[in-house]
Order: sequence, then structure tokens, then C-alpha cells
Amino acid sequence: MVDEYTIYIDESGDEGLSGRSSHMFCLGAFIIHNSEYENILKNLSEIRKTLNKQELHATSIKNHISKVYVYKEIAKLPIVAFGVISNKSSLGDYNIKEHWKYYNKNCQFLLELIGQYIEREFKCKIPHTIIFEHKENAEYNKMKNLIYYTKINPFRKWANKSLNYIDENAIISKKKQEEPLLEIADFIAHALQRSCNHHDAELNITENRYLREVKDKFYYWENGRILFTGIKPIHDLKSLDILPEAMHFLDTLKHE
Repeated sequence: MVDEYTIYIDESGDEGLSGRSSHMFCLGAFIIHNSEYENILKNLSEIRKTLNKQELHATSIKNHISKVYVYKEIAKLPIVAFGVISNKSSLGDYNIKEHWKYYNKNCQFLLELIGQYIEREFKCKIPHTIIFEHKENAEYNKMKNLIYYTKINPFRKWANKSLNYIDENAIISKKKQEEPLLEIADFIAHALQRSCNHHDAELNITENRYLREVKDKFYYWENGRILFTGIKPIHDLKSLDILPEAMHFLDTLKHE
């Protein structure tokens, strides 16, 4: 592989803004050194073999114990994870017919987190590829433009500082059949979704077990706190409109 690092990104929930759409939208991502690719791919194959699955998709695994098993295995992998949690009402000034704008804006927030990680851990730009799970209705070129123009926006100093470590021209999209490691990003996004989204959950009950299993994979502050370093709520926890126990769980989530 030419590039030294690869970032994989997938979502949970849809980006639509109509009343029929999911209430919450989550993005899950992780970065690896490319030398780890074959080892991670082998581990994914073992997980599929154990569960007798041709492919892994979080929402298609209905058995709770089987899903916990997947997360426990993901927790063993050499990855650094990131996520964005967005309540659609917090970014509601978007045209329903152009919901790709909402998707791209959340992707921008996610890439800001990853740029912050690169800045802090590497102190310089690193060669990388950014692989999104392919969406037919996505506007990837417009996403690249958004990243580029945010970089040069003098009114968004923090954003353009962190995004300077992100190469918008490195953004590509692939289907999961083309890039199996996207399955991991799918599970990361699903863990975020289940931890806080009571709006669309059965009996309004959230499930934080999955996120607890992989929490130590997320990037974190020096004190271990994960919020706003590995996981970004848009724009803050209060804006998510989640249950008090879910808010407390995210606010106190720490790397140990």
C-alpha cells in the first residue's frame, strides 16, 4: 500500500431530514497504520466464521450476545476510533431535498476530530486515505469543497487548524464488499447510536454495553475523558436531547 495510514468511516441512522427519518445520526470512524491491514482483515474473517456470517452488519445481528462478542473482538484490534453523535434538530437549517449537506457537515465535524488527533499525536501531516462507505446519494466532491473552504475560513480558526491535517483529496468511497474493514466503522457508529438514541429504540430503552466494550479504542484526553476528543456530540450534550442516564454515561466515559 502506498499510503501509510487509512481512515474508515460509516454511519448509523440516515441523514434524511423528513419526519420519517431517524431522529439521530451517528458517524463511526477509525484509523490504522496500513501495516496492520492484513492482520485486521484476518481477525474479521475469524469473527465471520465464528458467527457463520458472510458479512458483518451491526443491525443484522439480532442476538445480543453475538453482538457483544463482535465488540469484544473489535476491542482487541490496533485501531484508534472516533465518532460523531448528532440530533437532527441541532442542524435543522438544511433543505430536506438536499440532506447531503447535513451529511457533509457532520463528516466535517468528524474529520476535525481526526485532524486534532493527527496534530497532537504526530505533530505533522501524515500520508493517508479516507474511505467512506459508499452512498449513492452522497456528494463527495462537495464534501471535499466544504473541507477545503473551511480550512481557509478565518472565522473558524479551530476548525481550519485541525482540518489542515486532513487531505480532502484523499477522500474516496467504497462499498463494504470492496472494503471489508468498513464493517468495523459500521459497528462503531452502531454502538454510538444504541448508547443514546432512545427516540428510535424499542420501548425507548438505550443500550450502552456495546460502547462500553470498545470505549478504550476511542481517542481521549490526558485525563482519560473521551468526550470532545474521541466522540463529539453536536454541538454539545444538551443539544442531543437524550435521556439523563445516557447523557451521564457519555459525559463520564473514560479510557482506562
